[in-house]
Amino acid sequence: SKAVHVLKEARDDCVRKGVPFGDFENQLQALIDDNLVCKEKVGNGNYLWAFPSEAGRAVKNERARVEESTKQAEQARRDVSDAIRRVQSEDDKDDTPERANLLVQLAQEQALERDQLAKLDKERSDAPEMWEEVRLATLTAVAAANRWLDNIDAVRAVVKKTT
Repeated sequence: SKAVHVLKEARDDCVRKGVPFGDFENQLQALIDDNLVCKEKVGNGNYLWAFPSEAGRAVKNERARVEESTKQAEQARRDVSDAIRRVQSEDDKDDTPERANLLVQLAQEQALERDQLAKLDKERSDAPEMWEEVRLATLTAVAAANRWLDNIDAVRAVVKKTT
C-alpha cells in the first residue's frame, strides 16, 4: 500500500490480531533487510512504508547488477581463454628442429647419468673398505661368542666343584 505506518501502531495491531510480538519483529526485520520495507526514525517515532514501485525498482537494480557481474565474468573468462591460446601457440612455435635435437640429446644424457649412478652404487658395494668393515665386525662377533662360551664353561666348573 501507499500508506505510511507508525511502528508502534503496527506492532499493537499485530498483537491484537494474535501475532506474537517476536514473530512480527523477525518478519519486519527480514523485509527491511530485503529492501521490501523502508524504516525511518523521524523525531520520536519510527515510520514504515513500502511502495510497490520501490520493490520493482529494487528487483530491476538487482537484475542489472547481476547482468553486469555476468558480463564481467564472461569477459574475464574470454581473457583467460585468449591467454591460454596465446601460450599454447607460443609453445607450438618452439617446436623447431634444433629444439627437437636438444631434447633427444637431453634424453641421452639423462640415460647416461642413470647408468653412471647404477655403476657407482655397484662399485660402492664392492669397495674394499666395506669388506674390511664386515671382516672386523665378524671378528668382534666371534670374540663376543667365545667370551660367552668361556663364561658358561666357568659356571659349569664351579657348579661341578660345589656338587
